[in-house]
Amino acid sequence: MIDIKKNPETLNKLKVGTTAATPADGELTVSGNVTVGGGTASSLVSGGDSPVLSIGGTDSGLVTGEKAGAISFITSDGSYTTTYSDGICGEITSVSDSATGAAYGLAFHTATTTGTNRAERLRISSTGTATISKPQQETTGAAFSGAALKLLPSSTTNTTGVSSIALSTSADDNHGFLISGHRAGTNGQPTLRISTHFNSDTGAVALTINNDKLAQFYNGITVSGANNWSHITSSNDQSLSIADDAQVQLADVEAGAMMIHIYDRGAGHGAVIFATYFGQPELVAGSSTYFDVADTDGKICVIKSSSSHDVYLKNRRGSTKQFSVLVTAGVLDDF
Repeated sequence: MIDIKKNPETLNKLKVGTTAATPADGELTVSGNVTVGGGTASSLVSGGDSPVLSIGGTDSGLVTGEKAGAISFITSDGSYTTTYSDGICGEITSVSDSATGAAYGLAFHTATTTGTNRAERLRISSTGTATISKPQQETTGAAFSGAALKLLPSSTTNTTGVSSIALSTSADDNHGFLISGHRAGTNGQPTLRISTHFNSDTGAVALTINNDKLAQFYNGITVSGANNWSHITSSNDQSLSIADDAQVQLADVEAGAMMIHIYDRGAGHGAVIFATYFGQPELVAGSSTYFDVADTDGKICVIKSSSSHDVYLKNRRGSTKQFSVLVTAGVLDDF
């Protein structure tokens, strides 16, 4: 049924295939499927009586990058149309992924009058690969607010709340890894949480990195080197500067079997010193000409009192020194 209203009171109204109430001015009311272009309106999803809108079907020779059909969104806002007179401010397009038109993906375009202009921001390929296209952020700029992908919770749960991405390793659910931003406290301080899931919805935590940049591994670390040997080291671009007769504290809450690796980056002297709660530190390796386990003038010193967790590195060499320091321990407080 096509019912076109002619009288002045109902001008510009069109009702197709429906006995519903009269449409408002300028409205089109349709009760069945609609095809724009050619072919018969149909859906890949079966079941249900909801209507279908089909677009396309007019081009039988599509090649890679050409569109089968599109839905575009248009604005008449002058602040936009002064730059883009056609007013197209967004678009969803079915795009050929094949030189012979045998595969199709979806492209999503958004628009702004500044910066990135109008461009494709998201493409879902015919095989399901999703690609987000966005300029890189500067590490010194708005790196977080401008992230290409952001999971922003609509509400939060203290201590247990997470926002997660699952990386599945099976077509069956609950197999793979979960990478989560964990609200470990009450004020939004972040903890990165990686858990492993083997036929388990809750899984087991494998690694966390807290807001103090402390990484905690929940089983162990295996190091594999590129040249059949491996190493763990402090960062090459990091130096601990200690003025003459100044000291830095290496432990205070708990010093449990610490192995302290010290390297004087200016002079090239190095040592390994052992320290724990009971007793005095011990020089395991290195020259006693340059290193000592007591507060000695002219030496690089590791000092502590017996039955104490307070461990200090003190420079008494007569001038400011730059050190690389690496500490391994049975247990060590995280400052």
